[in-house]
Amino acid sequence: GKTLALSMIDRFFNIKYSDEESSEDSFNGLKIESCSEYDTWVKKGYRNGFPVIRLDMSTLEFNSLESFKSALTNKIRYLLNIEFGYILESEKVPDYLKRYIMSDESGKSLGLGESMSRLCTAISIHHGVKPIVLIDEYDSPINCSLNENWSDELTTIYGDFLKITTKACEDTSMVIITGVQKFITRGLYSSLNNMRHMSVISGSFGEYFGITPDEMMALISFCVERRYGQLSLTERKAISDQKYRDAAQWYDGYNICGSDVFNPWSSMNYLALNVLNDGPLMMYWNDTAENEALVTLFSHASESILSTIKEAYISGETIAINRLSQNSPILKDKNAIDGDELLNTLLSTGYLTLDKNDSSLAKIPNNEVRNSFNTLMTRVFCLNLPDIIGLLDHIRDQDPKAVKEDLESLMEGGSYLDGWSEMRYKSWLHDLFSIYGYRSITERESGEGRTDLFIERYGNKPPIVFELKVVDPDSQEDLERVATMGLHQIMMKRYVSMPSMRGSIALSVAFRKKTCAVRFL
Repeated sequence: GKTLALSMIDRFFNIKYSDEESSEDSFNGLKIESCSEYDTWVKKGYRNGFPVIRLDMSTLEFNSLESFKSALTNKIRYLLNIEFGYILESEKVPDYLKRYIMSDESGKSLGLGESMSRLCTAISIHHGVKPIVLIDEYDSPINCSLNENWSDELTTIYGDFLKITTKACEDTSMVIITGVQKFITRGLYSSLNNMRHMSVISGSFGEYFGITPDEMMALISFCVERRYGQLSLTERKAISDQKYRDAAQWYDGYNICGSDVFNPWSSMNYLALNVLNDGPLMMYWNDTAENEALVTLFSHASESILSTIKEAYISGETIAINRLSQNSPILKDKNAIDGDELLNTLLSTGYLTLDKNDSSLAKIPNNEVRNSFNTLMTRVFCLNLPDIIGLLDHIRDQDPKAVKEDLESLMEGGSYLDGWSEMRYKSWLHDLFSIYGYRSITERESGEGRTDLFIERYGNKPPIVFELKVVDPDSQEDLERVATMGLHQIMMKRYVSMPSMRGSIALSVAFRKKTCAVRFL
């Protein structure tokens, strides 16, 4: 919800919207009107009363130190020549300032921070009010360069830019920065130490980081009314209740400063694509650059913390976490990250959230994050990804011998299966399908029980239902007999008897170490 928050702030304060007829309508009838100070803000000219400079650092495209400097320079030039080009024609702004925003008297380029400072000064002089600066995804350039040998140089240059923009520039009304990580490399975070920090674990704006349960229920009811207005009130309520339960499993679960909130970006997509249009439950939350940074951090973590995270990831249990103070940067050294730093990074990036009843414990918030986390973990622990197309073809053909051979071949590379519990096999299969984009759900309610693993494929391809059994490594029990028992369970629990499950492919797999037996329904 970081970018959404900045969009709202921009819409409220930005002077460029003051002449639009719809400007006031953007906030009319919303909760902000009930705030006791709202009328005072409007009378003082806060609404649409400030020039706003907005920088989205995630849009910078670069692959070297020089291209980074060029990309950031071009972004400032765009602000000067296009978005705020009118200041170059302004009679209020001194000519010498217009000429020397990007370079000095000798024609030498200024530092990026100094250019930004001078731009703010010129805008302030023209409008008679200091601009608001919004910097979105401030840590994106650092994330994108973590694996490069020039990352320290980039951090130094970028740190100077942020320091001058946020600290040394006196011609700003307010600076708001969004990001995930708190970096200290080469003093980057110390450049921002004058900022008021609001994180997922500290601050007074917890409920505003997302959508509250009451708000989500109201939104779903509103959408259901529009989508199913022809149905009775009882029928609409039943649909709303089910849609809310689905949303809660997939997009709720974040404990932000003690407030329970839904992911706002995912929730809005869910409302538009599922509630209003009957689309599937799916992942909307993902951040490639952020994941690249996390993979790098995992590669430098100790075996003990990796083992702890793997156990929690596989079992779904909570993880003990020693929360760092809000003034303690998470990442001190990318080449020597400790357990507390890694867990706090996962907490700040949304892969973990604090337990509501015990803030010393963290957990995976919901199904959406679990799927994203599964993909991340598979990249970390199984970097040589197997090809599962052949396995899917053999499942489609319901060929037990071929499926057995495929699974046993895939298990040869699964060293983290050691331990032989059902949960480990379940998580392993879950990962194999998730990383290729299939919707993979564990413990899905179906018939009169819960399927071990449900794989939903796109298009008209039938879903796949797995029942998994595990035989003790030292046992001589017949695998074929155990697989047949699993088949009986599928039938007795009516996993594929419901109308919504018709056409499904159901199979039972019994495992012993890295061997298995397969039976199809």
